[in-house]
Amino acid sequence: MRQSSEIKFNVGSDDERGTLGEEMTVADYFAKKYKRTLKYPDLPCINGMAGSRNQANSLPMEIVKLVEWQRCFRPLDSVQRKLVTTMSSAGPNARYQQIMGYVHDPRILPAPEVIYRAQQQEDVVEHVSIGKWAIRDHFYTVPDIQKWAVLYFADEKPNEVVINVLNDLFYFV
Repeated sequence: MRQSSEIKFNVGSDDERGTLGEEMTVADYFAKKYKRTLKYPDLPCINGMAGSRNQANSLPMEIVKLVEWQRCFRPLDSVQRKLVTTMSSAGPNARYQQIMGYVHDPRILPAPEVIYRAQQQEDVVEHVSIGKWAIRDHFYTVPDIQKWAVLYFADEKPNEVVINVLNDLFYFV
């Protein structure tokens, strides 16, 4: 991708007659034709197409406005494909370091609300304080659990404590 201060073309050329016009850069063309000095002449130009002639136009990035959800129907060239692949790929170590680098400030979660109802009554919302709430005679009808599972996420194999907890769970079920 070349900069607007580098891309040159012939202004006023007539390809049918073979005449060449004045050669100038994209940045100079916008300064002369539109009286607009580019703020960022070192940015690369966008390749646009001019109508039905399929004539390539190099447009400075700062003057182009993209419509939301606008797509490019032309496939990427080899340099662009390589750039996309390079920018979107990262090694496992880099990804691990990025994930482990996420740090959030600790916060105290608000106390939960317990919603229950006595038979034939409206829902009762109780705010839990110090881990206790009154639930005497206030239960939903709970279905039996037919199947259940335990997921263990850790770097190492389950140790003896984890195995004992699982065995106790199986014993009570």
